[in-house]
Amino acid sequence: MKELLTLERAFEADWCSGLPFYLCWSTGGIHFLAAIPLLASTFLLVFLGKKLFAANGTWAVALILPLFLWSVRGDLQPVPGLIDLLGLVVLWQVLSAQVSKRQLIFSVLLLFAVWSNFAPRPGWGLLWLLLTVGFQQRADKATKKKENKRSKVAEKSNTHFMQSRLAVVVAALIGGSCNPRGILSWRDSFVLMMPSTFVPAEFRLEQSWSGAFNFKNWSVEETAFLLLFLLSVGLVVRAVWLSRRAQASMESKSKAEGEIARGQSRNQNLALISLFSLPLLGCLLAKANLPICSLWLVLTVLWFSDQAVPSDKTPRKHVRSWRLTSVAAIIFGIALVDATGMSSLSTRRLGWGIDSEIDVRLLNLPQFDPDGEQHIGWSPDTQSVGAALWIDEGMKFVDVPQRALLGGRLRQHSQQLDDLRGAHRASYFRDDGSQGGWVRKFSEWNVDLLILPVEFETIHRELMKSPWRPLDMDSPAVPYGSAADSKISRLALEVIQQQGFVEFGPWQPSVENYSGHGWRFDFIEFLGGGTDPAAAVRQSQLFRTMDIPVAALRALVPVRTGKVHGPLAQELGLCQRDLAYQEWTTFGKASVFRRLVLKEFPSGSTGSSSATPLWGELTPDEIETPEVWEECIQLYLRGDLHGAIQTLPGETSQQCFASAMLWLELGETVSAVQELEKLLKLNPDRPMQIAAKYWQEQIQQFSEF
Repeated sequence: MKELLTLERAFEADWCSGLPFYLCWSTGGIHFLAAIPLLASTFLLVFLGKKLFAANGTWAVALILPLFLWSVRGDLQPVPGLIDLLGLVVLWQVLSAQVSKRQLIFSVLLLFAVWSNFAPRPGWGLLWLLLTVGFQQRADKATKKKENKRSKVAEKSNTHFMQSRLAVVVAALIGGSCNPRGILSWRDSFVLMMPSTFVPAEFRLEQSWSGAFNFKNWSVEETAFLLLFLLSVGLVVRAVWLSRRAQASMESKSKAEGEIARGQSRNQNLALISLFSLPLLGCLLAKANLPICSLWLVLTVLWFSDQAVPSDKTPRKHVRSWRLTSVAAIIFGIALVDATGMSSLSTRRLGWGIDSEIDVRLLNLPQFDPDGEQHIGWSPDTQSVGAALWIDEGMKFVDVPQRALLGGRLRQHSQQLDDLRGAHRASYFRDDGSQGGWVRKFSEWNVDLLILPVEFETIHRELMKSPWRPLDMDSPAVPYGSAADSKISRLALEVIQQQGFVEFGPWQPSVENYSGHGWRFDFIEFLGGGTDPAAAVRQSQLFRTMDIPVAALRALVPVRTGKVHGPLAQELGLCQRDLAYQEWTTFGKASVFRRLVLKEFPSGSTGSSSATPLWGELTPDEIETPEVWEECIQLYLRGDLHGAIQTLPGETSQQCFASAMLWLELGETVSAVQELEKLLKLNPDRPMQIAAKYWQEQIQQFSEF
């Protein structure tokens, strides 16, 4: 990482974290990578399912595993978090195996050596080791005999056991230090496990660094984790209660055995509190901990089952098939809704391959002189940095969020983001005495390219007002360069022309624009569920930030089939808002059609906090023919733009203007111009005259493209 980042000076512990996935890519291409989530989930479900069934029966498997799968699915992808999950599973298996002391120590040493080089959070393994080894109930034969048999031999046995446990922990510490970072890798691991403890909220560059359950709408992963937590606690409390019953019978047999049982009871209580409080605390400290904390909960259930003495384990009752079938049907129904992306908690759809959000083929970087000076980029997003470095191996970046967090450099990057959001281009002094101004800082870092995800809307809008111009229009990560640079100015001019074409020219996007082009297969689309709107929503979002709202609406046309919902409906409402605002500021009044469409969207979904918009409410005189408008609006909202045009007789200037804008949204510029000419013959009011002439002039400029 030191060779790729200009500000990095330290070694990286998990320097091999991407190696397994790169080997998969090099060996089998996209399909090998796509198989990783399937193989990982299958392995975890089979492995944990067998253990849960043996320990807790069918109901535990039926209820725990679906919740577990939903909770960990974010780390079942080809990411370092998957190696963290596998490391914890292997550690549990190593500690559960009946092996000699020497084999155990060597296995733990080797496991943590591999884990620390391939994944960022071996600290979770160390915590599991400390707690489970510390609380493990070892039945000392000397104490289970008569009370007067406690001798030096028994004391020596206890001392030997303590030394064995200490040796295992030391082996883990040494193994976790066998990496380029050395002993400091443990410090890095615990910082990544609880970044919110070390970083103020205003300096957190990644959402996963904030704690879970902080937002009004919880994600599927957060909801599933909470249910899994409650279910796991219930299963373990039941197991402890059964253990109490067994202990009561032991107390009636002998005083010595009763004391042993009470000691075990105290140990169980402490273990119960510790093993369940840690994963909950981990999720509250960082949302990134959700997957491994979910696995921790399942392994805790198994650990308590292993600690139970034979008398604690009661025979499992026969599960009625209809009950199990009902539960399976409910789980399948929820999974199906979740897979379609129609859930309010999740909009991701089930597919095979690489999502367009991380498709590096969509990112077009400017081609500089290969023999010239090495160019430097800056991005607050790790995913964008990875995509750029994949395309241009000779490029370097200033920093990435994770390395900035571990290196104590987050403050300067967060302040740079604040300057970008606040349009602080010029140099100034902040309240803390430091010097601000993003132009000055980029010059100090020798930054040539700025790469931002589409989701950074505010920064995109501010950069559009600066000399830094976008160099791409359809990438999830948008590169920016300074137009003052002669190597950049030509590319910036090309993008400006493209912006005009998609806004005013005969641009007609199709479903093919949003297909995976061989890199992704959408199961829901194959089953007739329509095209995944995520890529279209992202494209529309970028066009809105570029202040080309008609192009934003055009980007949504291919995926608007039937009634829209979720992010697609929200994006459609935001496009309508931006166009209404553009009409109001440019022509003096928003059109009747635009205001009627906006009435169909809740004020909160369009970013408006006021019940009355800037352009005012419609009056009955403005609507004129409400039944015509009602049919037109409903057809439009269902994606039938041609049907909406046919319902408008064109008797008024507002109807002609609505038809023209609908034709323009469809990319039919010739028909749009004809409607505008018809509008001007109706002697419209002044705002409509300005609007018609404006759109005529703009469309004619790009009629020959």
